[in-house]
Amino acid sequence: FLLHAGTIHYSAGGLLFYEIMQNSDINIGLRQRKDTGDVDAWAESAVAAVHFEDGFDCRTRPVSIELGANRRTWLIVCDYFAVERLDLKEAYGLEMDGERFRFITAIEGKVNVNSAGGSERLDSGWSCLLPADLGSVAIVPKGEAAVLVAYVPDLVRDVVAPLRAQGVVDAAIRDLGGRSELNSLNGLTGG
Repeated sequence: FLLHAGTIHYSAGGLLFYEIMQNSDINIGLRQRKDTGDVDAWAESAVAAVHFEDGFDCRTRPVSIELGANRRTWLIVCDYFAVERLDLKEAYGLEMDGERFRFITAIEGKVNVNSAGGSERLDSGWSCLLPADLGSVAIVPKGEAAVLVAYVPDLVRDVVAPLRAQGVVDAAIRDLGGRSELNSLNGLTGG
């Protein structure tokens, strides 16, 4: 699910949340806290912050491509972050572009993250931050493994262009951002 800002959400359990957020000191809850003062002002600000849209669907539809023995799956994409899943059977190369960091979390199995600066072992549930200027990185699975990779995307360079080059249709690319007027991929893919 891609929960855009202002989306009311709740879970009764049974889900694993992998939450990627921008820095913010704002939290608008739907329950009034004791320190909010004027109830009417609080209610107005809470309602004003909620995104209302007919037909809104926050479910994304992942898109996968095969890369040799590995699979790369785009899970969620918006202006502020992208999350990919890498299912690895062999080493996967990643070039850090000097513009932004990447955050990697092992979700199945174990991997080594190797660079000229050293090596980090990630067991399932462990994460590491790859600095923007790290250069070439190899993610090497011990057997089979899966990792999540989160980053701030250049939507055209990191998502639209590589998927189109693999023959993925624009409607499938657009669905990586959910079905919403808030979806940044709409304007880039004719939506």
